Amino acid sequence: IQDDTYMRNFPFVVENVTEETVEVPVSRSGTATVTVVDSGGRVSNAKVWLYRDGRYVDTKQTGQNGQSTTGPIERGGYGLQVLKNGYYTNETDISVGGDVNKTVRLRRGSVEAAFTVTDDHFDDPRPLENATISFQGRATTLSTLPDGGASTTLPVNQEYTVTITKDGYE
Repeated sequence: IQDDTYMRNFPFVVENVTEETVEVPVSRSGTATVTVVDSGGRVSNAKVWLYRDGRYVDTKQTGQNGQSTTGPIERGGYGLQVLKNGYYTNETDISVGGDVNKTVRLRRGSVEAAFTVTDDHFDDPRPLENATISFQGRATTLSTLPDGGASTTLPVNQEYTVTITKDGYE
């Protein structure tokens, strides 16, 4: 469907056509502008996902102005998910009834990451003291205690590549 007023989020599939006329359900179109903010103002590079019935309809990132605007989408209710590394995910609903604006607030967050390093060569794995735990892209390094344990606080919603080293071990 290509029309300035009506549209479909997903293609309409017709199989085994036996009639000369096929009715294609359409909806009036609308757009959603999402502004993402935190305690310091607008947030750029946040991922903004609109979904309906378990399917993603629009996926964008906010620009330098903290905003993301969908293309034309069907009017109606949607789930809205906003996330960015270092922030808790915000999930809410949005109702598109034309051209709508919605502001979504993100909160920074962190989580404790605990590690236990052991040598599993032994029947009862033995803890390794003074093993070094490093994180790719971060200056933080940890050293394990006599029980093989170490912990730190890391920003949420971020993937980390962790390397553990100790002399005499591969």
